[in-house]
Formats: sequence, structure tokens, C-alpha cells
Amino acid sequence: MKDIRYILCATLFVLIFAAPDLYAQSWFGSNNKQFIRKGNLEYKKGNFDAASDEYKKVIGKKPDHPVAHFNMGTSLYKKGNFDSAMTHFQTAINGISDDKLKSKGYYNLGNTMLQKREYQKAIDAYKESLKANPGNEDARYNLSYARKMLQQQQQQQQKQNDKQDQNNNNDDQQQQQNKSENDEQKNDEKKNQEQQEKENQEQMSKEEAERILDALKNREKELKNQQKDKGKNNNSVEKDW
Repeated sequence: MKDIRYILCATLFVLIFAAPDLYAQSWFGSNNKQFIRKGNLEYKKGNFDAASDEYKKVIGKKPDHPVAHFNMGTSLYKKGNFDSAMTHFQTAINGISDDKLKSKGYYNLGNTMLQKREYQKAIDAYKESLKANPGNEDARYNLSYARKMLQQQQQQQQKQNDKQDQNNNNDDQQQQQNKSENDEQKNDEKKNQEQQEKENQEQMSKEEAERILDALKNREKELKNQQKDKGKNNNSVEKDW
């Protein structure tokens, strides 16, 4: 199986200084050609910042220069600056008319998207690369790889979504359980309160009945005493004066 890491670097090492049609004197210019060559030499040495500086000189004079943008994107890719590399590759593609070079531009753009884990965009770029050059086998292989990575990404995302849904369901169940427990506790408290009130009422009724009974007893006792006293008065003997 071909190593994807090798593929990601293979075309990115291929700079466009080997394309004579892009070095036409009519538009390329001797100074621009010198900057491009110097930038390529710095690139081969691994001096990507120095290489980028040379390509910038060309872009400063000719903002839509496809060769400078292509090689600038390559240097930025090697530095790990994928967002800027993507922009330069896209600008280069827009200015390239040769199908094989355009295929390389899309291929590099796809590799940049692959590094950013934007797999659907990488897939689209590889498809464009193959459309421009059906014989680009590296693009075909990376297209297959990007599709597998997209599938894994989607599966992983689905697992995360399922896990999140499960967590949400567990939270809902826990909240419902807590609510049920709180409702049950409130019901128990209400029953206890009603029972206590009932007992208090029964206790009050019992005490009230005892008070009434005591009052009746006392009243009966008073009446008996009154009758007793009255009887005494009626049985008394008057003195005969």
C-alpha cells in the first residue's frame, strides 16, 4: 500500500520551475524569473522563509502570478501554514491553463485540506485534479484515502452525538427521578402534616369533651350542694318566741 505521507509531500516538492511555458519572456520577466529560481534554491535547502521572501517579490509586482503563488503555497505548506497555503494554491489554479499543472495545483490543494482534516473539501479537490488529468494516480489514491477518512470522521461524530444524546437522556431521567422523589417527599410531608392536624384535632376534641364533662360534673355537684343547703333550711325549727 502506498504511504499517504509520501504522497502528501511528493507533488509539493515539485516546483513549477520545470514548466517552460510558464516562463515565457513575454509575461514572466527576467527579474521575476530570477526571484523564482532563487526561491526554488532556498526551498531545496529547506529555507522556506527565505524561499517565501523571493516569491513575495514576484507577487508584489504581479499579484496574479501563478508560478509564484504555486511555489509560495508549497513553502507555506512545508511551514505548516495551511490556511495561507490554501489561498495561494487556489490563486495559482485560477491562473494556470495547462491541465497537468492545474491537476498538480488541485492535488496540492487537496493535500492541504487533508492536513486540515477537511476531508470533503479534499475529496472535491482531488476530483478536480483527476478531471484535469485522469492519469494522476497520486490524486486517485489520496481521493480514496480522503473518502475513508471522511467516513471515519462521520462515524466518530455519530458516536459522539449518540453519546451526547445518551448523556442528555440520562440527565433527563435523573431530573425526572429527582422530580419524582421530590414529589413523593412532598406528598409524604403533606400526609404527615394532615395526619398531625387530624391527631391534633382529635386531641383537641378529646380535651374539649373532658372539659365539658368536668364542667357538667361540677355543675351537677353545685346543684346537689344547693339542694342540700335548701333542704337544711326547710327542716330548721323556728323558735317560739
